[in-house]
Amino acid sequence: MVDDGTTPGSGDDRTAPTPPPPSPFPPPPPSEPPSEPPLRAEVTWPPAGAPSADSVDDAPDDAAEPTVPDVTPAAMAPGRSIGPVRAGESDGRRRPRRQTWTFLGLLAGVLVLGLLSAAVFLGALTWPFGGSPGATPSPCPSPVSEIQSAALTKVRVLNASDRRGLALATARELQKRGFKVPSPPGNDTGSVKPTTAAVVRHGLAGATAARTVATQVKGKVADEQDDRLGEVVDLVLGQTFALVDPATGTAALRSRPAPSPSCQS
Repeated sequence: MVDDGTTPGSGDDRTAPTPPPPSPFPPPPPSEPPSEPPLRAEVTWPPAGAPSADSVDDAPDDAAEPTVPDVTPAAMAPGRSIGPVRAGESDGRRRPRRQTWTFLGLLAGVLVLGLLSAAVFLGALTWPFGGSPGATPSPCPSPVSEIQSAALTKVRVLNASDRRGLALATARELQKRGFKVPSPPGNDTGSVKPTTAAVVRHGLAGATAARTVATQVKGKVADEQDDRLGEVVDLVLGQTFALVDPATGTAALRSRPAPSPSCQS
């Protein structure tokens, strides 16, 4: 039996230590060794092959400015070629400038032409191409006949008086003088009695025929235009109606208006 220096029952018994409870936190990561600072590359200026400052100073003053390609959105549009432009200037800035000068040039031209036209119109300047602007020789107008031939005039005779047989006698006399009477004479159906010797009613196309018939009436003749078509006129006989004598009537049919004095040669 080996004596371990302890005596049983001496009260010097020793027990093994109790291990510590586990920690609720994860263990810290192992620390990394400090990294070494990055190496610095030595840079020399100017780089090899670059022109020296003296050679740059010796360059001529009128050397062309460097050009860079135009990379604006307008220049990159499909179908548009990219051309060199001045540095710091884009095609989008140059286009409004060209449009402004073009507009100012056109406006100045219009103003000059307007001033010249006004001066010529007011007589301050003479027309350089001879004559006057817009002046065309006007031919002498042919005289317009106010009456026509009796053979071309159709008249219908209506009696508005209380004299019996007046319309029939008038129609026969007008036929003798060459007038056309397309229908038998009759009584006027109008409610208003003429206050003149006669009334000549006609449409727009019968204005000349109405004036021709009026030349055969003695006294005042009233003219009434309605919406009828054709050249037939109505001769409405009043209470004081009478025809001019045949010689006077024939002379009236032969009369024509004289031409204007400015057109006589």
